[in-house]
Amino acid sequence: MAAHRFHKPVLPKSWFFETQQETIAAPEWGQIVELTSQTGDRAPFIIIENAGSASLCMLAREADFELSANKTMAFCGAIKVMNDRLSQPKHQTDSQKGRFALVG
Repeated sequence: MAAHRFHKPVLPKSWFFETQQETIAAPEWGQIVELTSQTGDRAPFIIIENAGSASLCMLAREADFELSANKTMAFCGAIKVMNDRLSQPKHQTDSQKGRFALVG
């Protein structure tokens, strides 16, 4: 909730992520989506804000996310990406179950 209310406006940084064939056209606040970086790293993100064709997303994985060979993103880091980079999360196995809490 704090990220939604107090984040600084940012421009999309979609070049870090692969374009998806089956995208989410209009993601909703709080929706869990998946992003795949150009390095092949995949992780769940929470939609903080949908601004039409782009969305502000927050990393919902405790491990760092590899954006590129020399840039990583930490847990709860926010990044804005074009909606054509968003996909539905892949099914998780029991050992990969996670819990997400949105307070506000």
